[in-house]
Amino acid sequence: MLNTRDLPEWFVDYLQLLIDRHRVGAKEYGISTYKMEMAPLLEEIMTEIADIAGWGAFAYRRAQKLRNKILATGNKEAEV
Repeated sequence: MLNTRDLPEWFVDYLQLLIDRHRVGAKEYGISTYKMEMAPLLEEIMTEIADIAGWGAFAYRRAQKLRNKILATGNKEAEV
């Protein structure tokens, strides 16, 4: 078992999210993912990476807008 005592709380939350996602996947797909041929598995991974990259562009733009709003206030030390 992983000792999370010395880890930041946000990272422990992230690890829990990964564990929860794995459990959902196991219920939904069973062990079929573990038996999947490598080529289709890699295709699935590549599709997921493309999705992540696409969402990253949207997140970047939203962060850019938020930064601009903060800078417009003149408070460069504002917490977000």
